[in-house]
Amino acid sequence: MSSLGHEKPSVMIGKIEDSWGSYVGFGILMLIAGGIAGANLFASTLASILYFVAFMIFAGVTQLIYAFRTQGWSRRLMYALSAALYLAASGVAFFDPILSAVGISLMIGGLLIASGVFRIISGARDHAHAGWGWIVASGVLTLAVGVALLAAWPGMGFWLLGALLTADLIFQGWTYIALGLALRERRNRLGPASHQD
Repeated sequence: MSSLGHEKPSVMIGKIEDSWGSYVGFGILMLIAGGIAGANLFASTLASILYFVAFMIFAGVTQLIYAFRTQGWSRRLMYALSAALYLAASGVAFFDPILSAVGISLMIGGLLIASGVFRIISGARDHAHAGWGWIVASGVLTLAVGVALLAAWPGMGFWLLGALLTADLIFQGWTYIALGLALRERRNRLGPASHQD
């Protein structure tokens, strides 16, 4: 029995190509999940917050464990304080997910505005290079989305994270489907015999 690390690259590629259906199936599941998430953006936003809370709790517990394992009181205090902040923030987010969603949405809008301004300045500074106009256009679009989000705040906080989750699931689903179909096309074009080195 050979392990994956000892197989020839062509054999490994063949195995990946043969599993094209798994990629397509996973993509379809992602599309279904995106449809479910999109059916109720408010519930999807709350689910996103709870997912975020789980990671903050994990980070807080990890920081706390590290605080007890590290040497020196100043480091222990720093990690313990970090753990306390993570756990306090996760507690606030868990017990008031709507406030958290509205706050995170405000932060996203502000970050989009800052990113848009940065891209506009960056593109304008590189006006001697080809493609600088696309960078500026990207910055203008990002800035406009950020301004639109802040103009709709705080109401958009109830649906924004759910909409982002929905879009992410749908784009990932189509990406996996496209990858699976490309693998199938490659396998059909080259044939299974080309991987029998």
